[in-house]
Amino acid sequence: MTELPSRWRMPLAGATVCAVLVAIVIVLREDSVPPPAAPAGTVSDQPMVLVLRAVDFVHERHWFGVQGRCQETDARRCAHTLLESEHGQVRSRELPAELRGQRGGTAVGVTVLGPERLLVQSDPGRRWYSADRGQHWAEVGPDAPPVGEIPPNGVLERHCEPLPGCTPKIMVTLPDSGRRAELRGVPPLTEIVLHTGFADADGKWRLVGRRADRPVLAASADRGRSWQVGELPPGPRGQLIDAEVALSGRSTYLRLASRPPERDGKPATALYRDDGARWQLVWQSDPAGPEPRSLTGVLPRPGGQLAATDERGDGWVSADGGRSFQPARPEDQIPRGRPRRARTGYLAEAGNTLSHSPDGVRWTPLPNG
Repeated sequence: MTELPSRWRMPLAGATVCAVLVAIVIVLREDSVPPPAAPAGTVSDQPMVLVLRAVDFVHERHWFGVQGRCQETDARRCAHTLLESEHGQVRSRELPAELRGQRGGTAVGVTVLGPERLLVQSDPGRRWYSADRGQHWAEVGPDAPPVGEIPPNGVLERHCEPLPGCTPKIMVTLPDSGRRAELRGVPPLTEIVLHTGFADADGKWRLVGRRADRPVLAASADRGRSWQVGELPPGPRGQLIDAEVALSGRSTYLRLASRPPERDGKPATALYRDDGARWQLVWQSDPAGPEPRSLTGVLPRPGGQLAATDERGDGWVSADGGRSFQPARPEDQIPRGRPRRARTGYLAEAGNTLSHSPDGVRWTPLPNG
């Protein structure tokens, strides 16, 4: 190695010391500057509340749900976490990275596809799949080729591409990948409405639509390989927007809602009953008639009776096959709001609490954390 002349050593050493001192000063200055304070009124200083937003069941004692930690003053701004409850033990799981943190105005849903398989989705239509109870996630790819039947743990959904004049398709969410596949062999109906994405308690899959401008109900007892189509008596005019089936005793009830053609018209409701022979129109909404003037939910009752809720959340009970309704008594235990079907019975939301019922009669609040 060539040694530097002695006259160069001192200036270089001095320069090196100066550079080190400058670096130390810069580091000290960076460490001494506090991080900027969060502006007043941001998420960090808002009171928060826990809300159970979405739940789907594996069985009655095992479910997954999406918990929202939401601003008390703006329930649309929430940080979401996945919950799993099994035999009373509640565990939390991380959602996909894209769904973590505070989000405004974006709902997150969960769909169970088996004991360990599940799907989460957000408003813009993105979906993520997990095969290990939410420990690992992968974004779902494009649709799979059409299928001829609904596989075990598969879920039906009505899908329409965001294009003008779209014809809705009935799709199956496949439990082995979370991908969607069109279900072949669905009857050629218009205005198709799914009342639920899974089979009813009698094992049948049902959907509602129109054929030759008449309302019909299509049912499959073999996971979508074949369908039986039954015509319904004409009900209120307008486009079909909602359907719900309730099995009570030997009767099958169908609540069907439609949007009238008038711009300012309120949705109209029809209630049908099938006792094994044919469908009958037993009740329909009448703005000038007796209460209730609308039905937003129907639930079975022991002895073939029927319970219902109206648009105000009030409960009603029918003892004559749905032809008339009386106000529910306190012991009837019909939750306010709109109970909805679940894979293992019914769910009802009251404030920030979700309750579950296996039969529409006995209700149990679900833990939200």
